Amino acid sequence: RLSTPSSRPEARYALVNFNLEVPLNERTNDPVYVVGGFNNWAIDEFSRLAYSPESGLYSGNAIVKEGTYTYKYVVRTGNRINDLRFDASFASTRQEYHTLVYRRDFADQTDRLVAVDRQFTSN
Repeated sequence: RLSTPSSRPEARYALVNFNLEVPLNERTNDPVYVVGGFNNWAIDEFSRLAYSPESGLYSGNAIVKEGTYTYKYVVRTGNRINDLRFDASFASTRQEYHTLVYRRDFADQTDRLVAVDRQFTSN
């Protein structure tokens, strides 16, 4: 499946939060990254996820242009990239998506939140 960012000039961007929950036996001290069509599969500090012992999640943010994207979580050990490390655990996890819809009020020069949607999918 290929990534297809919107080619429309008026396409919007969103701040997307990535949260990866990994079973205890698969956690690592090596850096974990989220890469995909939205960042040209770049493994850099912008795509690195931070681990939180309190939540047990690897988390990070990316600004993503409107469209459909393929992405993957990878681990870097030295100069080696392991892009299969989380495949088995990721395939069985639930994905959660939030949609926030804003409307620009030109009279007040403000943005108003007009709709919120939360969807869950299983792989």
